[in-house]
Amino acid sequence: MNNNKKFVLLARSVGKGAMGSVFEGRDPKNGNIVALKRCDGQEDKRGKVEAQNLEKIRSKNIVRFLGYGYHESHLYIAMDLVVGEDYESFLNKLKSPLTWMEASKDMRQVMQGMKAVHSLGIIHRDLKPANLMRKQNGDMVVVDFGTSKQVNAVSAACATMVGEFVGTPVYASPEQHKRAALTAACDVFSIGVIFVEALTKKLPFL
Repeated sequence: MNNNKKFVLLARSVGKGAMGSVFEGRDPKNGNIVALKRCDGQEDKRGKVEAQNLEKIRSKNIVRFLGYGYHESHLYIAMDLVVGEDYESFLNKLKSPLTWMEASKDMRQVMQGMKAVHSLGIIHRDLKPANLMRKQNGDMVVVDFGTSKQVNAVSAACATMVGEFVGTPVYASPEQHKRAALTAACDVFSIGVIFVEALTKKLPFL
């Protein structure tokens, strides 16, 4: 794994993920501005899992992993800085729902990215508008793999800890609410909920 890469941490915060805050950084080798996710508290272990999972994925619709390292006992994960706005903000600004063509175009890109993720036996477990970025050119990028997990190669499912809920309730699949073993289907369900929300500006189960 691409360990202990050096990046310059800049002060400006650009968001918050499942496990910590995200800041702007700079790659001293080429001067490029990157996103540095700081894993807070006891999230070091999950941060390493996120880095390991992201490192394997190659898709223009998934945020690109650049490396990771430590600074003042904090684990930092470096990724491309996606310029645009999160899909939650994008949808909230709309005066009317997206058309079928518009929403289909967005969700098709998300599905394309998740196809690459699922082909590696990885599931996201927390797909929601806040974890999707819409670039200025309309490209969609899935971000924040802090809850991602490798699927069991034998059973094609992953199990959370007993009684543990992972995800965001209004976008989570029935099996997530039941704390059952999960497959890629849980991500597909979440994308379906987002699709309905984009088409109606309403959540389907509220």
